[in-house]
Amino acid sequence: ITPTSLSTQSLLSFFQTLQNLDDKYNSSLSILSSIPTAYLDSTNSDIDDLVGDELTDMYKKVSEMQLLVKKERRTMYHVALQKRELEKGANGQARRFVGWLKDLIDVD
Repeated sequence: ITPTSLSTQSLLSFFQTLQNLDDKYNSSLSILSSIPTAYLDSTNSDIDDLVGDELTDMYKKVSEMQLLVKKERRTMYHVALQKRELEKGANGQARRFVGWLKDLIDVD
């Protein structure tokens, strides 16, 4: 978002952008929390009993989960960067709106 002027519409658009970023972040959290802990615990002794195809299948699942964690980590990082840019970056939209909203309150 790069509003040319401060308005109610640009404020709503700003909040919608923040909401979309929060939704992305929460989606990533949900995906990460759905990963079974057995795939994340390196001290899990259940793997010691696996042989043959079972071990191969577990390896594939663990590898898939590692890729998923990396993907969601990148998503969360990019969401954080975008939120920071909206709040403090060159556009500083959050700062621009704070002053604007203060002025509106003073008028009321």
